[in-house]
Amino acid sequence: MATASIKQETGSGLKGAREWVQLMTAALDAAPNTIVITDVKGSIEWVNPSFTKDTGYTFEEAIGQNPRMLKSGEQADAYYAEMWKTISSGKPWHGEFVNRRKNGELYTEDVNVAPVRDSEGVVRHFIAIKYDITGRRRAERELKLFRTLVDASEDSFEVVDPETGLFLDISEGHCARLGYTRAEMKALHVWDIDPTVKESGWPGIVEGLRQSGTMVVEGRHRCRDGSEFPIEFHAKLVLLDRAYIVGVARDITERKRLEEQLFRAQRLESLGMLAAGIAHDLNNVLSPIAMSVPLLRMSALPAEDQRVLDTMENCTKRGAGLVRQILNFVHGIGGEPSIVHVDHLMRDIVGVLRETLPKSIRISQEFQPGLWPILANPTHVHQVLLNLCVNARDAMPGGGTLHLRAENCVLDEGSVRALIATQPGISVATGAWIVLHVEDTGSGIEPSILSRIWEPFFSTKTAEKGTGLGLSTVRTIVRTCGGFCTLQTELGRGTAFRIYLPAAEASKIGSTHPFAQTAPRGNGELILLVDDERDIVDTATTILTHGGYNVVSATNGAEACAIFESRRNEIAVVFTDQDMPELDGHSVVRFIRRLSPGFRILMTSGLSSESHASPAGHVAAPFLSKPYTSIELLNQIHRLLHGREAPT
Repeated sequence: MATASIKQETGSGLKGAREWVQLMTAALDAAPNTIVITDVKGSIEWVNPSFTKDTGYTFEEAIGQNPRMLKSGEQADAYYAEMWKTISSGKPWHGEFVNRRKNGELYTEDVNVAPVRDSEGVVRHFIAIKYDITGRRRAERELKLFRTLVDASEDSFEVVDPETGLFLDISEGHCARLGYTRAEMKALHVWDIDPTVKESGWPGIVEGLRQSGTMVVEGRHRCRDGSEFPIEFHAKLVLLDRAYIVGVARDITERKRLEEQLFRAQRLESLGMLAAGIAHDLNNVLSPIAMSVPLLRMSALPAEDQRVLDTMENCTKRGAGLVRQILNFVHGIGGEPSIVHVDHLMRDIVGVLRETLPKSIRISQEFQPGLWPILANPTHVHQVLLNLCVNARDAMPGGGTLHLRAENCVLDEGSVRALIATQPGISVATGAWIVLHVEDTGSGIEPSILSRIWEPFFSTKTAEKGTGLGLSTVRTIVRTCGGFCTLQTELGRGTAFRIYLPAAEASKIGSTHPFAQTAPRGNGELILLVDDERDIVDTATTILTHGGYNVVSATNGAEACAIFESRRNEIAVVFTDQDMPELDGHSVVRFIRRLSPGFRILMTSGLSSESHASPAGHVAAPFLSKPYTSIELLNQIHRLLHGREAPT
C-alpha cells in the first residue's frame, strides 16, 4: 500500500518511472547496511555508499569486480561453493563471511543473498544485503570467554533477585560443587542453600544492602547431599533495568582450617612458655640433688643406704631427662646425638607402658640378641616410640595386644628396590639398619586417610584428645636421624609401624662420653660462684671445696660484679647462672669482659643453652645445663683452667 501510494505521488509514464527510480536509488544509498548487485556470473554492477564505508573500496573500484575481492581466506572454498550452488538454483542464501577490507582489516558480515528473476522467471541478477556484525561477534566472544572464566573459577558468582531471593544466575562450577544444575539453582532461594539466612530476615538484608551498597558476610552453603561448607560472601547492589544483587561466594574451608591451626599453635606456644618456666624451676630443684649424691657416696654407708642413693640418682636423671624433653619440644632443639642401645631404651618404655596403659591391653616385647647401637638423641627416640604406642592404645579402646620388637637388618639393593616399590616417597640406602616395630591389633587406618596421616595437625581424634602432631613429629625425628618409616594396616586387623634407623659406625662407639667418671682436683684456685638459688650455691660450694678449689659466692648479678671488681686479680673462674634478679648472667659477662677481655667464664641455666643464644646464634660463654653432676662441674672447671674452653 505504501509503495502504491508513493507511485501515485510520483505520477505515471516515463517521467514517473524516472522519479520512482531516483526515489529507490536514494533509499538504497541511504540504507545503513551494505547492498551489492551482481550479474549471474558474480560481476559487481552496483554498490551503495555503505559498501564503500565498510570495505574501503570506492564505487568505481568495485564495479566490474567479483565479490571475491573481499575474500580473507578465513573460510574454506567449500563454504563459498555451497553458497553459489544455492543461489544458482534460484534459492536465497543466508550466512556469515569473514571478509578483508581494503586496508587489510578483517571484519564479519551477516549476509543475505537473493536471486532476481526477469519477467520470464530467469535469474538475471543477485542482490546481497550485508550487515557488519564485527562488534557484535567480538562482544559475544568476550562474553563467552568471561562466562568460561566465571564457570571455571573456584569462587561462586551469583546473581540474585532482591525482591524474591531467587537465584537468577550462578556459575557452573559452583552448581557442580553444590550438586545442582544451573536450571535447578534458578528455582531455589538464597535461604534454601544458606542455613544462616532466614526467609523472614531477607527483607532486612536487602534493606541493609540498599543503604550501604556493598556487604561482606560469612555464611554457609548446603549441598544437595546435606553436607555444608563455610563461605565468605561479597555482595553489591547493581541497578540496570532493575535492581540486582551481584555477589561472589568464596569457599573458606581451607582458611578456617589454617585459622584453627594458628589458634592451636598459639595455645601450644602459651603452654610452651609455661612449660619452659616450670622446667627451669625443676632443674634448679634437681641440681642440688644431682650434685649431692656423689658427695654422699664418699661416706661409708651400708649397702641399703647405697641403694637409696642409687634410687635418688636414677630418679634425678629421669627427672632431668623429662625436663630436657619438655625443653626440646618447646624450643624445637635437636640436642646432641649419642650412642643409644635401643633394647635398653625399649625395655624402659615397656615398663612405663605397663604402669600407664589400660589392663585390657597386653604388652609383649621381642628384642633380637646383639642389637647394634644407633647414633641419635635418646629423648627423641623415646618420643617416637611413645607417640606410636599412644596411637596404638587409642586404636584399641576395647583392648588388644601391643607388640614391640627390635631387630638388626642389612638392606641390599634388592631390598631397597622392594621398599621403594611398596612405600613410595621414602629415602633409603643400602647398609646396616635397626628396625623398631610397634604393632597393634586395633581398628586399623581408613585407606581414604592414609595419604594424610603424616600431615601436621591432621587428626581423626577430637580437639580435646589430640593435636594432630604425633605422627608428624615421629616422621620429622626419624628423618633427622637419617631413617625412614613404613607402615602396614588393615581395617579391623591392626597396624604395624616400622622405624628404620641407621646403625652407628664402629668408630663412633665408645667416644660419646666427653668426661671421665672421676674429675681432676684443683689447686686452690678461687672460683666466683653466682646463683640466686641458695641451695645450689651451698651444694656447689661444697663440691668445689671438696674438689680442691676456694669459693666466693654471690646470689645476684650486682653483688657478683662488685666482688669481681674488687678481687679480679684473685679470681680464676666465674661460674654464673643466667636467670637472676637485678643483673642477669649476660650482663655479668659483659661487665667482666669489659674489665678483663677473655676472662674464663662458665654459664649455667635451668633452660637450654640455645634459649640464651645471642642474635648471632652463639652464647656469651661456655655453658653447663642444669641439673649437672659434681663430675660434670669439676671437669668443666678443670678444662677452663687448663687452656681449653668447656664445650657448649
